[in-house]
Amino acid sequence: MVLLSARDQTRGQDAAAALEKEGLHPKFHQLDIDDQESINCLRQFLVDTYGGLDVLVNNAGIAYKVYEKTNAVFLAF
Repeated sequence: MVLLSARDQTRGQDAAAALEKEGLHPKFHQLDIDDQESINCLRQFLVDTYGGLDVLVNNAGIAYKVYEKTNAVFLAF
C-alpha cells in the first residue's frame, strides 16, 4: 500500500489521479507537517486502518539555512 500525502488536498488528489492514469494506485491522505492536528489525524488513520506504518519515504523539498563558514546544513530530527 502506498499512501501519498500533501498539505493541499486538491493538489494531492490531483497527483494521486495522475498516478492512477499511469497504472499506479496510491491512496491519498492530507498531511501538513507544520500542523500537529494534521499529523495526529494521519497517525490515527494509519493505526486504525493499517495497524501502523512500516516504511516512510519523505520526498519533500525543503530549504534549510546553509551556514557559509562551514557549508553545513543543520537538520533536527
